[in-house]
Amino acid sequence: MLDLYIETIAEEDGRVTFQFPRAGNGQVTGIERIAQKFIKILLTTPGSDKFFPNLGGGIDSILRKTFSGSTYEDDVESAALSSVSAAKSQMKRIQAGQSLPRKEVFIDAQIIFINIDKSSLSAEIGIRIVTAEGSSEVVISSGGVTQP
Repeated sequence: MLDLYIETIAEEDGRVTFQFPRAGNGQVTGIERIAQKFIKILLTTPGSDKFFPNLGGGIDSILRKTFSGSTYEDDVESAALSSVSAAKSQMKRIQAGQSLPRKEVFIDAQIIFINIDKSSLSAEIGIRIVTAEGSSEVVISSGGVTQP
């Protein structure tokens, strides 16, 4: 099931445009909602939202800078861990004090794998998102974000 997909990546500045699928009334709930919010934060470049300038994990820009400087797997893993950590903290801050159904309470996000293709300078990152009622896995890659 596709939770979110990348529509375009601008060549001039690397800006990513992504969309959420619309089904039924257009709203998702539960872990799908949390996965979408988390991925949106993870993909947001800090400073790009004028109303919330500190929002964002910036994983796309961090990985782009890492790949432009080197292709060492440790650097990519470190950049991904840093971005996921920032997004986790922000997600918890956003939810603090809110009364939410258990299925929409964010608990944690963990990187479960990182695959690096040095020849194409691309990475695929698997993330497990955990709510108070369960978990879901999403994969971020050059082809978009999917839920296996």
